Amino acid sequence: MQTKKNAIAQVTGQVGEIFDELTLEVPSAIPSRGALSLEAYHGHGTRETLYVRARVGRGGGVGDVSEEDSRWRNLLNTIRRVKRRKASGVRVVASFLGTEVEGVSDRNGFVEFEMPVTDPLPTDTEWWEVDLFAFGGPDDEPARDVSRVLVPSERAEYGIISDIDDTVVNTEVTNWLRMLKIVLLTNAYTRTPFEHVATLYRAFRTGRDGQSQNPIFYVSSSPWGFYDLLEHFFRIHELPEGPLFLKSYRMSLKHLRGSSHHNHKLHYIRILFDTHPRLPFVLIGDSGQEDPEIYREIVKEYPGRVLAIFIRDVASPARDEEVHEIAEEVAEMGVEMALVEDKLSAGVGAMRLGLIEERWFARMREEKEDSEAD
Repeated sequence: MQTKKNAIAQVTGQVGEIFDELTLEVPSAIPSRGALSLEAYHGHGTRETLYVRARVGRGGGVGDVSEEDSRWRNLLNTIRRVKRRKASGVRVVASFLGTEVEGVSDRNGFVEFEMPVTDPLPTDTEWWEVDLFAFGGPDDEPARDVSRVLVPSERAEYGIISDIDDTVVNTEVTNWLRMLKIVLLTNAYTRTPFEHVATLYRAFRTGRDGQSQNPIFYVSSSPWGFYDLLEHFFRIHELPEGPLFLKSYRMSLKHLRGSSHHNHKLHYIRILFDTHPRLPFVLIGDSGQEDPEIYREIVKEYPGRVLAIFIRDVASPARDEEVHEIAEEVAEMGVEMALVEDKLSAGVGAMRLGLIEERWFARMREEKEDSEAD
């Protein structure tokens, strides 16, 4: 049962990354083709240090998409994502307020920076921009992109860490066939967010008094190759902006079993807790993967730092029993793990715990009434 559940949890990544491993890992002796490209990801940091990540590749991206795109076009774009060639050994320079740091892309094209901030940043500004430049061979035009970096402001009461698949976007991760159709044949317009999710997350964002600037972070086992799709999806559906922490996959027995899902999410959540020690957090996920187990471990490791946990119920009765037992364990540690059917139910719990303003819940109810009237 557990092995099957873990395997299902990893299929989204495996579909793309199996192609990725088979077709994109080009030995250094074979020249890469196409223009140099640079994809900067959202970063995060403190007023002393910024953490920035990007990926260097070859060839163009997917290009513009629309809600009129056919399934065939969406499939072709999925293939383009996973067939985009990586570029290793490329020098990349990060520049921020007069400070420059250099790095070199690794065998998967990734480059990471830990940028010191020479003068402490203002406490009332959340988002900052880091300029990135990639320099390839003598025949390459330099590639440029900008990483937006989230630094929690002094107006942050708490942070939010959310899963994505079957928490924000309907992915049907417990049903292989439906999930494959969604992953392969849809785009940012045609993927479906859960009802009220944008309103609920904006409610968390503004906090108890409606004036907060609570940072939100998204941690998922979706592969990095789908970053552009997810970021576009978030913009279209007006979800709060925040860094995405996605996953790199390797073709090994360990990863095909799916055992790394737990470690991947736990790793990034620990980084967020350690980087932002003054912030308590609200954790949001679903019961279809291992979110309850991961969040239980975080409650144990960081006592007093978790305000509440919201788990959307998507699993079988047997799994429900497991999750209820975990919820009881977490309750004994002083944290409520609310098992909810939908985001409206989560809003009820968040309002009861004093995490959001009542006006946001009223708006969610209006949305529900409007959707039922249509």
